[in-house]
Amino acid sequence: MEDIKDLFETVAMHNGQVSFILTDSEIKSDGFLELINSLLATGEIPGMLNKDDRELFMLGVKPQLVKEMGKGSEPTPAQCGTCFLNRIKDQLHIILAFSPVGTKFRTRASMFPSLFSQCSIDWFLPLPIEALVDVS
Repeated sequence: MEDIKDLFETVAMHNGQVSFILTDSEIKSDGFLELINSLLATGEIPGMLNKDDRELFMLGVKPQLVKEMGKGSEPTPAQCGTCFLNRIKDQLHIILAFSPVGTKFRTRASMFPSLFSQCSIDWFLPLPIEALVDVS
């Protein structure tokens, strides 16, 4: 979660485009996938940001929001929060590299639906018959 919080800081404070790569060999527990599933579904991970972090990130997006709204406008905290979430959704890219061979792929697809419904899937090599049978 600390790594993802650092990515949030890059996006919010520096208006950066960030990619986070996670391979299936790096997943030590399904808790990791639960966090990524939540991030893909909502744009945030519940409980990850404390009040101070959230306020800091919303201050980071405030100048851009003021610029968009026009001079003399003061954005509300709700507008800053919405802008922060939209920036996370637009500029933080999660790259998942999973092997379709075996039952883990099918199990993860059913347990964590956002990993598949909120992602674009790229197949780089033809799937072996074993993988097609396992996934189906």
